[in-house]
Amino acid sequence: MASKFQKVLDEIRKRSDNYKDIDDIKEEIIDDLVEVYQTEPSLFTSLLKEGGFDIGNLTLNKPLRVIILDFLSQCNSLNIEKLSKIFSKLYKKNNGIQLLKEIRDTLEPAKNSTTKFYVKNTPLPDLSILSSSDSLTELPIDKSVPEKPEEITILESNLDPEIYEKLEDFLQNQQY
Repeated sequence: MASKFQKVLDEIRKRSDNYKDIDDIKEEIIDDLVEVYQTEPSLFTSLLKEGGFDIGNLTLNKPLRVIILDFLSQCNSLNIEKLSKIFSKLYKKNNGIQLLKEIRDTLEPAKNSTTKFYVKNTPLPDLSILSSSDSLTELPIDKSVPEKPEEITILESNLDPEIYEKLEDFLQNQQY
Protein backbone atom coordinates (compact mmCIF):
# COMPACT_ATOMS: atom_id res chain seq x y z
CA MET A 1 0.00 0.00 0.00
CA ALA A 2 1.39 3.40 -0.96
CA SER A 3 2.25 5.83 1.82
CA LYS A 4 0.69 9.29 2.11
CA PHE A 5 3.94 10.78 0.84
CA GLN A 6 4.05 8.45 -2.18
CA LYS A 7 0.45 9.37 -2.98
CA VAL A 8 1.37 13.06 -2.93
CA LEU A 9 4.33 12.47 -5.24
CA ASP A 10 2.15 10.36 -7.54
CA GLU A 11 -0.44 13.16 -7.67
CA ILE A 12 2.29 15.59 -8.73
CA ARG A 13 3.52 13.09 -11.35
CA LYS A 14 0.02 12.81 -12.83
CA ARG A 15 -0.29 16.60 -13.15
CA SER A 16 3.03 16.98 -14.97
CA ASP A 17 4.52 15.59 -18.15
CA ASN A 18 8.04 15.95 -16.74
CA TYR A 19 8.05 12.77 -14.62
CA LYS A 20 7.68 9.13 -15.63
CA ASP A 21 7.52 7.90 -12.04
CA ILE A 22 7.92 8.94 -8.41
CA ASP A 23 11.67 8.29 -8.49
CA ASP A 24 12.05 11.04 -11.11
CA ILE A 25 10.42 13.49 -8.69
CA LYS A 26 12.63 12.35 -5.82
CA GLU A 27 15.72 12.72 -8.01
CA GLU A 28 14.77 16.29 -8.89
CA ILE A 29 14.17 17.14 -5.22
CA ILE A 30 17.58 15.69 -4.33
CA ASP A 31 19.32 17.60 -7.14
CA ASP A 32 17.65 20.90 -6.16
CA LEU A 33 18.43 20.53 -2.45
CA VAL A 34 22.02 19.40 -3.05
CA GLU A 35 22.55 22.47 -5.23
CA VAL A 36 21.36 24.76 -2.41
CA TYR A 37 22.92 23.01 0.62
CA GLN A 38 26.09 21.45 -0.86
CA THR A 39 28.41 23.71 1.09
CA GLU A 40 26.41 23.60 4.36
CA PRO A 41 24.57 20.27 4.82
CA SER A 42 23.98 21.14 8.48
CA LEU A 43 21.67 23.97 7.37
CA PHE A 44 19.49 21.40 5.63
CA THR A 45 19.28 19.13 8.67
CA SER A 46 18.59 22.05 11.02
CA LEU A 47 15.79 23.15 8.70
CA LEU A 48 14.30 19.64 8.85
CA LYS A 49 14.53 19.76 12.63
CA GLU A 50 12.74 23.14 12.71
CA GLY A 51 10.01 21.60 10.57
CA GLY A 52 9.47 18.85 13.13
CA PHE A 53 11.40 16.02 11.47
CA ASP A 54 13.34 13.71 13.79
CA ILE A 55 16.85 13.94 12.39
CA GLY A 56 18.10 11.34 14.89
CA ASN A 57 17.32 8.60 12.39
CA LEU A 58 19.27 10.20 9.52
CA THR A 59 22.79 9.11 8.61
CA LEU A 60 24.35 12.55 9.13
CA ASN A 61 27.94 11.45 8.50
CA LYS A 62 27.13 10.55 4.86
CA PRO A 63 27.19 12.81 1.78
CA LEU A 64 24.30 15.29 1.48
CA ARG A 65 22.75 13.33 -1.42
CA VAL A 66 22.49 10.24 0.83
CA ILE A 67 21.06 12.29 3.73
CA ILE A 68 18.35 13.75 1.48
CA LEU A 69 17.52 10.33 0.02
CA ASP A 70 17.31 8.94 3.55
CA PHE A 71 15.03 11.84 4.53
CA LEU A 72 12.72 11.21 1.56
CA SER A 73 12.56 7.50 2.41
CA GLN A 74 11.58 8.28 6.00
CA CYS A 75 8.82 10.61 4.76
CA ASN A 76 6.90 7.44 3.82
CA SER A 77 6.22 6.77 7.50
CA LEU A 78 5.00 10.29 8.35
CA ASN A 79 1.41 11.49 8.57
CA ILE A 80 -0.01 14.30 6.46
CA GLU A 81 0.22 16.94 9.22
CA LYS A 82 3.91 16.28 9.83
CA LEU A 83 4.69 16.15 6.10
CA SER A 84 2.85 19.42 5.57
CA LYS A 85 4.77 21.13 8.37
CA ILE A 86 8.15 19.90 7.08
CA PHE A 87 7.58 20.75 3.43
CA SER A 88 6.06 24.13 4.31
CA LYS A 89 9.24 24.92 6.23
CA LEU A 90 11.45 23.64 3.39
CA TYR A 91 9.59 25.72 0.82
CA LYS A 92 9.57 28.83 3.02
CA LYS A 93 13.39 28.75 3.15
CA ASN A 94 13.77 27.60 -0.48
CA ASN A 95 10.95 29.34 -2.33
CA GLY A 96 12.84 29.07 -5.59
CA ILE A 97 12.40 25.28 -5.68
CA GLN A 98 9.11 24.79 -7.50
CA LEU A 99 8.79 21.10 -6.62
CA LEU A 100 8.79 21.90 -2.89
CA LYS A 101 5.94 24.33 -3.54
CA GLU A 102 3.98 21.66 -5.42
CA ILE A 103 4.46 19.17 -2.58
CA ARG A 104 3.43 21.74 0.02
CA ASP A 105 0.38 22.81 -2.01
CA THR A 106 -0.66 19.18 -2.54
CA LEU A 107 -0.28 18.38 1.16
CA GLU A 108 -2.24 21.40 2.42
CA PRO A 109 -5.74 20.38 1.22
CA ALA A 110 -5.05 16.77 2.20
CA LYS A 111 -4.07 17.92 5.71
CA ASN A 112 -7.25 19.96 6.05
CA SER A 113 -9.44 17.09 4.90
CA THR A 114 -8.01 14.61 7.41
CA THR A 115 -9.97 16.12 10.27
CA LYS A 116 -12.59 13.51 10.97
CA PHE A 117 -15.48 13.62 13.31
CA TYR A 118 -16.70 10.33 14.63
CA VAL A 119 -20.27 10.16 15.83
CA LYS A 120 -21.16 7.24 17.99
CA ASN A 121 -24.77 6.28 17.47
CA THR A 122 -25.85 5.08 20.90
CA PRO A 123 -29.52 4.26 21.34
CA LEU A 124 -31.29 6.12 24.09
CA PRO A 125 -32.22 4.07 27.14
CA ASP A 126 -35.87 3.19 27.68
CA LEU A 127 -37.09 5.98 29.91
CA SER A 128 -40.57 4.65 30.50
CA ILE A 129 -41.42 3.48 34.00
CA LEU A 130 -43.59 0.65 32.79
CA SER A 131 -42.45 -1.80 30.24
CA SER A 132 -44.70 -2.28 27.25
CA SER A 133 -45.73 -5.72 28.49
CA ASP A 134 -47.09 -4.38 31.81
CA SER A 135 -50.76 -3.55 31.88
CA LEU A 136 -52.02 -0.43 33.56
CA THR A 137 -53.85 -0.93 36.84
CA GLU A 138 -56.38 1.58 38.07
CA LEU A 139 -55.79 2.62 41.63
CA PRO A 140 -58.69 3.54 43.94
CA ILE A 141 -59.19 7.24 44.53
CA ASP A 142 -60.37 8.51 47.91
CA LYS A 143 -63.23 10.85 47.05
CA SER A 144 -64.03 11.87 50.59
CA VAL A 145 -63.60 15.47 51.63
CA PRO A 146 -60.51 15.97 53.70
CA GLU A 147 -60.89 17.27 57.21
CA LYS A 148 -60.26 20.91 57.85
CA PRO A 149 -56.66 21.30 58.92
CA GLU A 150 -56.05 22.44 62.45
CA GLU A 151 -55.59 26.17 62.68
CA ILE A 152 -52.21 27.33 63.73
CA THR A 153 -51.83 30.61 65.53
CA ILE A 154 -48.83 32.56 66.62
CA LEU A 155 -50.53 33.77 69.76
CA GLU A 156 -50.03 32.15 73.07
CA SER A 157 -52.99 30.51 74.77
CA ASN A 158 -52.60 32.36 78.07
CA LEU A 159 -53.85 35.68 76.61
CA ASP A 160 -57.10 37.21 77.65
CA PRO A 161 -59.73 35.47 75.49
CA GLU A 162 -61.60 38.70 74.80
CA ILE A 163 -58.53 40.47 73.44
CA TYR A 164 -57.57 37.38 71.57
CA GLU A 165 -61.01 37.18 69.91
CA LYS A 166 -60.92 40.85 68.86
CA LEU A 167 -57.46 40.44 67.41
CA GLU A 168 -58.55 37.33 65.57
CA ASP A 169 -61.57 39.12 64.04
CA PHE A 170 -59.45 42.07 63.10
CA LEU A 171 -56.91 39.91 61.29
CA GLN A 172 -59.53 37.81 59.52
CA ASN A 173 -61.35 40.87 58.24
CA GLN A 174 -58.06 42.32 57.13
CA GLN A 175 -58.74 45.64 58.71
CA TYR A 176 -55.30 46.87 59.23
